[in-house]
Amino acid sequence: GLEDQHKKTTPKADSYRDLIVKMDGHMETLKLVIKDAITNRVELDSVIHQYDYWISAFDPTGIRSVILRSVVNCINDYLKELCEVVMGGTFMVQLSSTKELKSKESINKLDIVVTPEGSYKSGSGGERRKIDLLLNLAVARLAKQTCGFAPNIVWLDECLDTLDLTASQHVIHALNLLDVSSVFLISHNSSIKAMLPSVLTVTKKGGRSYVQ
Repeated sequence: GLEDQHKKTTPKADSYRDLIVKMDGHMETLKLVIKDAITNRVELDSVIHQYDYWISAFDPTGIRSVILRSVVNCINDYLKELCEVVMGGTFMVQLSSTKELKSKESINKLDIVVTPEGSYKSGSGGERRKIDLLLNLAVARLAKQTCGFAPNIVWLDECLDTLDLTASQHVIHALNLLDVSSVFLISHNSSIKAMLPSVLTVTKKGGRSYVQ
């Protein structure tokens, strides 16, 4: 009757205990999974933090920018000295290391700033030649003072040929200040011979070159 039916539909106490034990096992497993997930997240957060650091370090405003600004500042100091010697302070050549975009972001970019004449591109051939020479001399001095190495011999090919006599005198004076053993000037301008301590004349005849 009803009593038998009730017995059939009522679970035994052992079945509840088995179910509880089984669920406890599942809970312990889930706890371990959650613990591992938390540990992995902490490790991933650390890795992400490191990646974020290096991304920010090497973006245009990070380490590259700091190094670039430092180098540019040194070169600009040398350029200032050289401009006084070569240009007599009539105009100044400097490097600008950053440029702001319309989006207000900054990028690493080197620009040659010439004052008061304007820009390198708008200068005459003689002015550009002097600017090129100034930049090369400044970079050479920086290389020697930062790493202790620089060429002991300087070769300059026709660097004075577009300059007037006064400008050529200033350039030669600047070259005499270089800490090198020898400076060789290659030129087709015979008027600078009197400014130099020694001159070698190369002539070409019959397909051969002769040194006098």
